[in-house]
Amino acid sequence: MAKRHVVGRVSRAAGLALAFGVMSLGGAGVAQEASGTQDVTAFHHKQWRAACGPEYCSLHPRVHSGLALTRGHQGGPWLLTLDEDWIAVDETTQIMVDGAVLELPEGREVAFPAALMNGDLLEYVYEGNDFTGGYSLAGLTASVIWAEAQQGGPSTENRRLVRRTPDWEALAEKSAEIAGEICDYMGLDTDAPAGERRRIDTVPGAPELRRVTNRCWLAAYNAGAAVYLVGPDLDGLDPVRAAARAEDGPVEVLNTFEVASHSTQIFTFMKGRGVGDCFTEEAWDFDGFYYRLSYRDVDNDCDGKIIPLRVVPK
Repeated sequence: MAKRHVVGRVSRAAGLALAFGVMSLGGAGVAQEASGTQDVTAFHHKQWRAACGPEYCSLHPRVHSGLALTRGHQGGPWLLTLDEDWIAVDETTQIMVDGAVLELPEGREVAFPAALMNGDLLEYVYEGNDFTGGYSLAGLTASVIWAEAQQGGPSTENRRLVRRTPDWEALAEKSAEIAGEICDYMGLDTDAPAGERRRIDTVPGAPELRRVTNRCWLAAYNAGAAVYLVGPDLDGLDPVRAAARAEDGPVEVLNTFEVASHSTQIFTFMKGRGVGDCFTEEAWDFDGFYYRLSYRDVDNDCDGKIIPLRVVPK
């Protein structure tokens, strides 16, 4: 089973002090946000947003998030992940800041480029093609400083960066191995190709992650799937972990046959009997790090009437 890590949170007073400190860096538009979950805090400044969850912090452009910067709470370098579904990355693709090539060899740890902290525009340029795309760097510096403060203090002098592309297929296979320990595969064809038994999906706004749905069991009215988030590859973070978190902890198997692709929500349904007069339906919303239980609609009476009650986690 995946290891779970817990990190202490910065006090509200410290967070406010930090927010005011970052304001002095670059003018208006700085905001520290309260999150809907107790172990996620968020921040945005100009064109960048940052969030810190239970195990790591993540930074993204606020529009068309095709790249991510992440760093684990146990330290280590910042990890740069490019979303290859959004940015066509190959050996000819160049990353540039303000017109100058930014050398970021795949898998090699380097000093955090000053150009990223001081520049205005990051672009990705395709050889032999006039088309380019990119992101404003306005607000990145404040976001980096804010995130590092949540993790215990800035690391300005030894700040490092590594660009790395996860092996999504290998991580998905590892998730299938974990699912194999808890799924009974009742009602499923266990000899079916892997592509029919599991699916890898992107997670909107989180290019550092993929969601893997492994079919787990199938009955007359209901189904179950073991759903995992895979990535990023950071110190102190298991790269394969249960995607859903309820009030009492991780939930590895959800009552669903499939999860909608490219979605920030997971809906589950469990019918109590065939006529459908008793059931449990749940909605799970992505908070940037996990899918959290948003509400549960329940009718347990099986009395020929459909009168559900909504339960919302505290």
